[in-house]
Amino acid sequence: MRWLLLLVLLGISAPPPAAAQEWRHNGVVILDVWARATPPRARTGAVYLTMRNESAGDVRLTGATSPRAPRIELHTTRMAGDVARMERQPGIAVARGATGELKPGGAHIMLMGLAAPLKSGDTFPLTLTFGPGDSIEVLVAVR
Repeated sequence: MRWLLLLVLLGISAPPPAAAQEWRHNGVVILDVWARATPPRARTGAVYLTMRNESAGDVRLTGATSPRAPRIELHTTRMAGDVARMERQPGIAVARGATGELKPGGAHIMLMGLAAPLKSGDTFPLTLTFGPGDSIEVLVAVR
C-alpha cells in the first residue's frame, strides 16, 4: 500500500512531459530546446538543444539572440582537474550527417544579463545564427 501511495505521489509531482517540437532550417533539424529555471536573482542562464545535420555539408552555429538576455555567448565546459571551467567558443560545428547536443556539462548557449528569472513552464524566443543572414527563431521551454 505504501508503494502505491508513493507511486501516486511521484506521478502527481512529476513535471508534465515537454511537447515534442522541432524546427527545420537549411537541412538542420533543431530539437528539444530548453533552459533550466533560475533562482530569483540569477543574472545568467543556459539554453540546451540538439542539432541534427541533414544538410549536404558541415554546419556551424555562430551565435544567438533573445529578448530575454542582452548578451549571449556560445560556451563549452572543460574540466581542469576537479574544477569545471566555461570557455567562450566562436561557434559550435556539426558535421554532415552528425548530431550535436548542447547539454549541461558540455556545450551550451549562455544567457547573460537576465532582467528576470527563467521560470519553469515559461517559454521565450531564441534566434540561432549560422552565418550572416542565416538564422532561425526557435522557442525555448523553461524546465
